[in-house]
Amino acid sequence: MLSKPQLSRHRPGKKRRPEGDDPATFYYLVRQWPETFCEGKTGCPRQPKREAWTIHGLWPNYNKGGYPKNCAGGNPAQYSEQDIHDLESELTKYWPSYKGPDSGFWEHEYNTHGTCNINDLNEEEYFNVTLGLDLEYEIQNHLDSANIVPDDSKTYATKDIEDVLANAWGAKPVVKCACRGGWPAECDEALIDSILICIDENLQIGDCTYDCQGEGCEYTNCDRVQYLPLRQHGRSGTGASQKTHATVL
Repeated sequence: MLSKPQLSRHRPGKKRRPEGDDPATFYYLVRQWPETFCEGKTGCPRQPKREAWTIHGLWPNYNKGGYPKNCAGGNPAQYSEQDIHDLESELTKYWPSYKGPDSGFWEHEYNTHGTCNINDLNEEEYFNVTLGLDLEYEIQNHLDSANIVPDDSKTYATKDIEDVLANAWGAKPVVKCACRGGWPAECDEALIDSILICIDENLQIGDCTYDCQGEGCEYTNCDRVQYLPLRQHGRSGTGASQKTHATVL
């Protein structure tokens, strides 16, 4: 059983980035809805095992926008599956890949984002802290309690989703969406895609804003979204729904 993430054994602020780069100042904890991913262009070669929100990643970001990446300098040995062996059952449940081997997804997330973490976390600590934050700021039960549930026949106001979670967590998240069929001038069928929360360097939640300008900003400008139930996908599936151009972070 994972405990609440603690920071006492870490040293916030120690550099884990290429020399000369600005320090990241907060994290986005990103969770994704599997059916929206499966409705996307790549589909789901691996069928999701649960109808549940799952982790995409814990991403250091700059206040001014943008984010650092690959802060270990591209060393292929930076990720070690053995280092997170004790967390494998939790990672498989809460942080699965729908495209390929789970370990490949974890390696990508750690090498790209985890090596840039603000708190000088080692690999095991980075994954353990992310799992702990995911459990602490759980999504699905709060939405279920507000009768916001997966349903093909309904749409939900994005603001209602944000308000339910803000009331539960004490801080406002960001809801991102995808559009069935890509992004025309107007999106007639927006799907809930991801939920982002902002975590500071002390691993505390805070109000989250997503100041986006230009390409891609439509992903946070959906007034209403569909929240699709999970269908069968992948090679072993009994059927597949119509594919969309849903974009997952």
